[in-house]
Amino acid sequence: MILDYCLLNPNKKAISFKPIERLYVLRRIASNLTLLNENKASYYSVNLFSSYPGKSEKEIYDFLSQKKNRVTEYDLILPYNLSAIIYKSICSILKGNVYLKSCKNCNRYFIATNKSYNYCENIAPGEKKKTCREIGRRLVFENNKNNDPILASYYQLYNRKAMMKSRNSDIAKYITDFDKFKETGKKKVAQYKNGKLSPDDFKRWIEKNG
Repeated sequence: MILDYCLLNPNKKAISFKPIERLYVLRRIASNLTLLNENKASYYSVNLFSSYPGKSEKEIYDFLSQKKNRVTEYDLILPYNLSAIIYKSICSILKGNVYLKSCKNCNRYFIATNKSYNYCENIAPGEKKKTCREIGRRLVFENNKNNDPILASYYQLYNRKAMMKSRNSDIAKYITDFDKFKETGKKKVAQYKNGKLSPDDFKRWIEKNG
């Protein structure tokens, strides 16, 4: 419930707030969640000098006056029980720029560094080497191509030129033609998907290079 409320399926009231803020709210409204309210830990703050600073007040200030010397402050948390460890781990996840998502291929949870990622990096079910993300890219590619006749015609032409290059690897004309089409086509596809190139203009470019 905790990760579901804070990350996966926040309600309408919570959607505009950060995951860690949703956790703070959940602690106040869900008193029955013992994990959020019965974790105990000791907190310590430790100051460590980069090297021995001396004993007297003068020696320590002389030490600090040199730029190469510094003091580093560490905050230590000593959990008393398993609940405290889990709670602090959840806080660390929610405070960071990470996203807990459910993989659209294997349905397992995974931590993503980009909210646009929908597939994990684990080996996909039934596969020996391919990851869910690799399969996901292919699925998205095929879905986009099948639902867009203009893209379908572009990739059909792309494959034809690639085949001609492969079959005539000793003829410069086919190599140059494919390489130029590939380089320009990549930009055209990006512009088309971003709405910067109209369907009619993209279609005309494909027909011109066919």
